[in-house]
Amino acid sequence: MKDVLKKSRELFFFTVFVGIIMTVFEVAAAYGIGQMIDTISGSAFGSLNKVGVFCIAVVALYMLFGVLYTHFSKKLNFSYLTTMKEMIFSKIFSSPISEYQEHNKAYYLNLLTQDIDRVNQNYLTLRYDNVVYFGEIIISLTVMFSISWKMSLIFIIITTVTAIIPQLFAPVQSAKTEKYSVTLEKYVEFMDIFLSGYESMRSLAIEKAVFNRINEKNSNMENARRKYESVNESITYIIRSISLIAQLGCMFTGVYFVITGNITTGQLIMAVQLLNSVFGPINSLSENMGLIKSSKVIQEKLEPFLIDEPEVQNSYEQYTPGDISVKDFSIELSGKKIFDHFNCIFEPGKSYAIVGSSGSGKSTLAKILGGYYTDYEGTVTYGSVERKKVSDKDLLKHVRYISSNPFIINESVKNNIKLYRDISDEDVLVAAKKVGFDESFLEKETLGDGAKYISSGELQRIAIARILLDNPYVIIFDEPAANLDPINAAQINKLIASIDVPIKIVITHDWDDDYLSAFDEIIDLNFGEVSAKADN
Repeated sequence: MKDVLKKSRELFFFTVFVGIIMTVFEVAAAYGIGQMIDTISGSAFGSLNKVGVFCIAVVALYMLFGVLYTHFSKKLNFSYLTTMKEMIFSKIFSSPISEYQEHNKAYYLNLLTQDIDRVNQNYLTLRYDNVVYFGEIIISLTVMFSISWKMSLIFIIITTVTAIIPQLFAPVQSAKTEKYSVTLEKYVEFMDIFLSGYESMRSLAIEKAVFNRINEKNSNMENARRKYESVNESITYIIRSISLIAQLGCMFTGVYFVITGNITTGQLIMAVQLLNSVFGPINSLSENMGLIKSSKVIQEKLEPFLIDEPEVQNSYEQYTPGDISVKDFSIELSGKKIFDHFNCIFEPGKSYAIVGSSGSGKSTLAKILGGYYTDYEGTVTYGSVERKKVSDKDLLKHVRYISSNPFIINESVKNNIKLYRDISDEDVLVAAKKVGFDESFLEKETLGDGAKYISSGELQRIAIARILLDNPYVIIFDEPAANLDPINAAQINKLIASIDVPIKIVITHDWDDDYLSAFDEIIDLNFGEVSAKADN
């Protein structure tokens, strides 16, 4: 969180400065009211007019700086939120894919929405508010000391007690905040699953069971929200009640000083106004400190994503084209040994088919070759460099992995092929023609949510066109025809066979001899065998 604060440090200090100037004019207004009351005893209209002009000028300046404070505080909030999101996305995209996959999608959605909003509201925003409140208290007490130091000293004692008591409620707020965050994350996860599986649930006619489950999740979610908000609001009213009692004590003290002749009536009115400028901020400070402590759990959750790590010289080596050698390769996932001292080699100028039964490790091997994971035993060497010594960024320039469910955005076909990259329309058209698209299909405006306006075969062609734009050295297809009908599957297989790339690897569940004979080598994971092209 320190790095987030550092990036907006100058704006923070300027916002606080404007806020404190605003409070100066608020205190000056209280002084003007006191002076206006004291002119009663002198019956001097001239003095009253001067005080009136002074009060109008002070109120106008207070309004001006209030508007400026609002403007700069909102600008500061904007800076905090955009900085946090930028740092989170930067961390996500610079982390290994395996590290990203340690959490589900709901975790990241909650992180980028609810969590940063709560940290902004309950910590970052309150930091500059608290400094302004503290400044207002100091300025108000200073003026009050000029009226009567004895009365002001009593006020300080009362306000100190008022500030300490609310801190006792912070642990309760923190516990409710953590529970609410966890419940919200689970709720988002469930709703994501529900919306993704909507068609399947409707086709199975299980609406009633699903509806009951949704109601249960909604009830748990709203119950957690109710408890979270009830605790915070109840504590707020308790704090305000304590503050009211303290205000009454200070008022009693002020009246006593008037009766004894230590201050004038106008000074009493001024002190009453200043008292509001002390107790209002004291009350807000007490509430804010509780909220800040309650947000600590969320801050700790965000902290790993908000560290601005300086660029350091690393020991990464450059990717070198050549063989991909897998030697004594072993990996265990979810307690199951997927590979145990597995060996194979992929040579330039050859195409490879990897086959095997379900659970044999086809997709795991594909992702290992694609650079997704580095938590394995043995070696995976690209040319003359071991995978763990090559940066993800460098490797992924040359090695591309295509899953059976390509990512899609609800925009045009052209934009889906470009996928946010700075690539000319001419280059996109060349790649599109290689996969069988014409220029008119490229201009198809929207593909719909989940690519519902195009076929599965067209979707797979878009994914292939994307990578052809980069001329990779290695392309790994993970069951490219898995979701296709026989006609589309045959067309995609033919398209893949026509792609000219130094190393081409296809994960497939198709055991047809005619299909497999198109590859130079076949790797059967059922038996750990590598065979030359089958002509039988």
